[in-house]
Amino acid sequence: MLIIISFVDLFLYTGALNTPTTKETFYPKTAGTNYLKANLDNNERILSVGRSFIPSTQLAYGIRSVQAHGLTSKNYKNLMQKIDPIYLSKHGTAGYIKPSLDLTSPLLDLFNVKYIVTDGEINPKYQCLISIKHYNSNIDLEYNRIVEQTFEIDKEEKIEIISIKTAGYSISQPVRVEAAILEGTQTIARQDFIIENNKRSGLWQNIYFDPAVHVSPGKKYHIKLSIDRPLSTGEYFKLNCVNRDMFRSGVLLNSTCKDLAFKVLRRSIPEVNDRYQLANSKSFKLYENMSLNRKGIFSIKKIQFIDNKEDYLSQTYSEDFFSTAFLKKEDQQFFKQTTFQKNDDDNFNYLQYEDSYIKIKAKARHDGFIKIPDSFYPGWEAFIDGKKTKIFKTDLIFRGIKIPSGEHIIEFRYFPRSLLCGGIISVFTLFSIITYEIFIGRKQIKKLL
Repeated sequence: MLIIISFVDLFLYTGALNTPTTKETFYPKTAGTNYLKANLDNNERILSVGRSFIPSTQLAYGIRSVQAHGLTSKNYKNLMQKIDPIYLSKHGTAGYIKPSLDLTSPLLDLFNVKYIVTDGEINPKYQCLISIKHYNSNIDLEYNRIVEQTFEIDKEEKIEIISIKTAGYSISQPVRVEAAILEGTQTIARQDFIIENNKRSGLWQNIYFDPAVHVSPGKKYHIKLSIDRPLSTGEYFKLNCVNRDMFRSGVLLNSTCKDLAFKVLRRSIPEVNDRYQLANSKSFKLYENMSLNRKGIFSIKKIQFIDNKEDYLSQTYSEDFFSTAFLKKEDQQFFKQTTFQKNDDDNFNYLQYEDSYIKIKAKARHDGFIKIPDSFYPGWEAFIDGKKTKIFKTDLIFRGIKIPSGEHIIEFRYFPRSLLCGGIISVFTLFSIITYEIFIGRKQIKKLL
């Protein structure tokens, strides 16, 4: 009786009188999400920059993302931080990718990232070195008040553009804005631009430095902004700033605000311009990763055994990075052969790809090894033509298996022991309740009568 009452209360009454909100209310379909759904296959993924997607909301659309693994392992963080050095540095399970990500990172191809999704915060033509785009206040730029922002850089770079977010300005006569970059107290670059008599609001103002300004890690730099004349009555020039702590590269001096809203950029190398092509811009900008290194299944030429993650991370820019599988030293006992011959007619194709089941058709002229850029996690089992085979933890977080020569069907199935244990406990609990109702409850009813 208790079970019947609970069912009626939870499912019938609640469903009839309190109709649940539809999924589309919170996750509306857009031109961008429809495009991604139509053009992503198997384990192809996206990487979203800034707030183009709130972390893990891609799952509601059935879109696979490198940021929606649900993994919190240190190795996952280590790999992601080779793309964005501050990713997950403050929050353990979800985070935003900063516009200053490294678009040249080979790990974007290793994760099989097909699209970079952005709300306009990046452009592959420019590498963003520092970005503080959010703001909730503003500061006045005046003749007798220099606005000064400090910053640091984490590697040798050259600055070609500094972009400042203007909250708004109203100028009746032209005014010259001067921007200077200082290393300590020494000015190392200076540039100015003219603001014509105008009234504008909410613009990013680019300041171009030619020649480029070389900066180094471990040093403190300053951006100084000033204007060449007093502003008359009714004129104003306001810059956006933020007055709360965020991921910061410096500090805004002589102000109650913490940082200016600003970016530091350089032009990308030609390889990056060729690698990313704008594919769609209807809802948000989608840049397609055209790299030939990006694959859903990697056929391996050699296996390298490593002691720790540092050994692996030091190899990410090596020439044979994608054709090498990196395994733990203790797995060495399972291999008599560590180099493999690849042939042009070898191929590996997905026949079925689901969250808990994967089916692959394999054809190889020689024995080999493949690595799949999907999470190595307890509960996964692999089968070749129905026979179970060992899954090796590859490249710190991925899966790899040995492949015999010939044509084969490979299957990966996910069935964790925790699910079986949970099912047993649930059945036992249900059986206990029914037993109690039948035997104990009946006796108590007889006593009452």
